[in-house]
Formats: sequence, C-alpha cells, structure tokens
Amino acid sequence: MRILNIDEEKGELEIVVEVLEDLYFLHLLLRKGDLLYGWTTRQVKVYRGNGEERGDRVPVYMGIEVERTSYAKFSGKLRVTGKVVEAPESLHAKGSYHTIQVGLGDKLKIVKRSGIDRFTRNILERSTSNIVRVLLIAIGDEEIATGILSPVGIEIKSTIPYIPRREGKETSIE
Repeated sequence: MRILNIDEEKGELEIVVEVLEDLYFLHLLLRKGDLLYGWTTRQVKVYRGNGEERGDRVPVYMGIEVERTSYAKFSGKLRVTGKVVEAPESLHAKGSYHTIQVGLGDKLKIVKRSGIDRFTRNILERSTSNIVRVLLIAIGDEEIATGILSPVGIEIKSTIPYIPRREGKETSIE
C-alpha cells in the first residue's frame, strides 16, 4: 500500500492499493463510521413522463460512511458498503446506500473520525513494509499440495494425487 498523504489532525489518509494483500490491510483499517472517498460507478435514474427508468452506469467520485466491508475473492476486490455522504447533486444519491469496489490501482481517501490511533499506525506500517510470501509443500499419504503463505492466509495453488511406490520384498501369508 502506498501512502500519499497523512493528516494526523484531520484523521485523513490518502492511499493507493498496489497488491492484493493491501485489500486485507484496508479491511483491517476501515471501521464503521469512517468515511471512504473514491471513484465508483453509479446507475443514473432517468425520469420521463411515464415514470422512472434505469439509465447507464456513469463513473463518479463519491464518499460513503462505512458500515461494512467484505472481500470478493473471485474478483479480487474489497467491497465497502455504506450511506452516501458526498456525491454530485445530479445523482440525488445522498443518504442512499452504495457499495464501492476497491481493486488494484485504486486511489482512496479515508477520513478516520476517531483520529489516527496507534492501531491505525501499526496497520499502515505493516502494509507499507515488504510483504513476505512463503512457498509451502505438504506431502501426505495420498496427495501432494502446494500453496503460498502470506499475511492474508494460505492460498492452495495445486494438489496432485500421489501413490507412494513400495520397494523391497513383499511377503504373503499362506
């Protein structure tokens, strides 16, 4: 995670997500009530004479008050859901709910209402240090598994069936 700016007095952080592990650290960093600002897409509603219709999704810079986060492993994104606190007036989105999907390369602004405490500084320090990944190989009775251990956890890369060859003289009971 690359830190662009820290304002301790206002509790503001500006960061860029660089690797997948940064999403894990961001999940630890965000608390309920924090404000998150970033680029997202929002569906525009079109009002016509016969009612309301769905329009196209447009890119928009938006701010939400964080209520929950979840990691979508299949897409490699962190989903942050909350009430919209800042959006263009043309969207009429303030007070409604929105989910910002955070991925690699995204630039975000976080406002910690409670301020930047020791826990936050610790997470920032860990997220900006070199991330160590370890290759694991496990050999069992019937298979071999390989995986990678990182701060996020263990990710299994492959499993291979394995039947050991038995050498030596076999005996039978008669």
